[in-house]
Amino acid sequence: MKAYPKLILRDFKKLYSKFVAIVFIVAIGVAFLVGLLTTAPNMRHTIDKFYKDTNTADVVIQKHTPFTSEEILNISNHYLVSEVMPYFMIDEPIIVDDIYHMSRIVLLDFREGVTMNRLTLVEGRLPELNGDVI
Repeated sequence: MKAYPKLILRDFKKLYSKFVAIVFIVAIGVAFLVGLLTTAPNMRHTIDKFYKDTNTADVVIQKHTPFTSEEILNISNHYLVSEVMPYFMIDEPIIVDDIYHMSRIVLLDFREGVTMNRLTLVEGRLPELNGDVI
């Protein structure tokens, strides 16, 4: 046997524990990466199912002034639009504990058979108005 293969074999025997440690570190890294890469499709599937269950809007059209009835009618009559849900939104400062905070107020009418952006009640109950559920 030549000297070089003997040297390689001797070094391998002497450094066997380091070799095994490096193999285990690489295996753990590969397992971690595979676990991370499988979470993205699962998260995509979960959010897609949630969006379908709540019929979340695909597109939200906003402008600085409120839409007129004619504009809403024009949008709802477009061939790519299947449903329109107009709402009112305003940003206003509010005072809590003598500190000003910017607040976004969104007014939606949930009494009229909402089919888009449906609420998902996780715990408790919906707000009530005069004993009737809003």
